[in-house]
Amino acid sequence: MDVTKLLLTAVVSCVYLFCSANGAFCGDGIATEPEISPETELMTYYLSVTSLADGPFPGVDLLQVKAPVNASVTQIMMLAQKYSGGDFTFDSTYHETWGTFVHTINGVSNDDPYYWFLYEEIDGGQTNCGADFVRARENDHFHWVYEKYVYHY
Repeated sequence: MDVTKLLLTAVVSCVYLFCSANGAFCGDGIATEPEISPETELMTYYLSVTSLADGPFPGVDLLQVKAPVNASVTQIMMLAQKYSGGDFTFDSTYHETWGTFVHTINGVSNDDPYYWFLYEEIDGGQTNCGADFVRARENDHFHWVYEKYVYHY
């Protein structure tokens, strides 16, 4: 991947990571798998995955995930990948400044002009901070959508 494309990918990740919704809240970034013990209080969260690009896609609708209270979306995704029996998979890269950049979900990778965008379904908008920083509330529904990025320059 050349430097220009890498920079564009980072810019696109920032664009979708810092947009406008209010349901979940932003906190400190957490990109590590949560430790769960018998004493850990778990909440129920939901993940969905949709592709708006042409071609077949193994989507996910309302995958129920149990994760700790105030888990980050990244943590919810890690647990979903670990316990969903292959129904949800993802690949990502961690950047010290911007956090986790998801580039592949269920075998479909970012391919300019299509990228993965994270929505919080209660408010119906893109999340207002990145997946590491979005803290879920009980019954929150997060929806990853593979869609065309529209350049604004």
